[in-house]
Amino acid sequence: MGLAAWMTCLWPGLPRLWWRGQGTGFCTAAVFAIWLNFSLAATFLLPDRFPTLVHVGSWAGLAIFWGVCVRRGAGRLSHFYCGDGQRNDALFGRAQEEYLKGHWFEAESLLLRLVRDDPADVEGRLLLATLYRHTQRAALAQSQLDSIVRSPHAARWAWEIRSERAQLQRAADTPAEPAPEDERADVSGGDDAAEGGATNEESAGIDDSESNGGLSKAA
Repeated sequence: MGLAAWMTCLWPGLPRLWWRGQGTGFCTAAVFAIWLNFSLAATFLLPDRFPTLVHVGSWAGLAIFWGVCVRRGAGRLSHFYCGDGQRNDALFGRAQEEYLKGHWFEAESLLLRLVRDDPADVEGRLLLATLYRHTQRAALAQSQLDSIVRSPHAARWAWEIRSERAQLQRAADTPAEPAPEDERADVSGGDDAAEGGATNEESAGIDDSESNGGLSKAA
């Protein structure tokens, strides 16, 4: 894990905002920024407007808030990079098994659990993107690939990401194939035969009714 990644932990909320794009990270970062600006303004710009207790309390609270957020941010960042390997492998194995069986719903549920618990699991996101492509949900597939690109591990999976994007592009560029001529002929022929059979049955019914009517008159 690089030094730049660890430096994001020094600003509360930044790890979640930068690495995961979570709105809660933005809110935490904004609260810290407002609090820090208030403390600086109250201490250096308007020292006479607030009593000493406010100054001390503001800086003490800010220090505690910063320390707690840095500790949690470092823990989340470590999990984001490393994850829970044993549990993730079990979930991924079950999801892959369901995927190979063609059980799309079960595989998707397991993969969503996997990426929710460990957003850094690139293999899980790649399989989820492939599943979305097979079920013709290209927008969701692209979203998963975009999330992988933002991951610290993206460079190791560059070829797989390009391959999946290329397959999505080919699927988008390929128009729907029309039905073959022989199939259309069979369908139209079957419809004509069905219409002809219905017409013959109606004609036979009319003839039978006329014959019955003639016998009644003769009687």
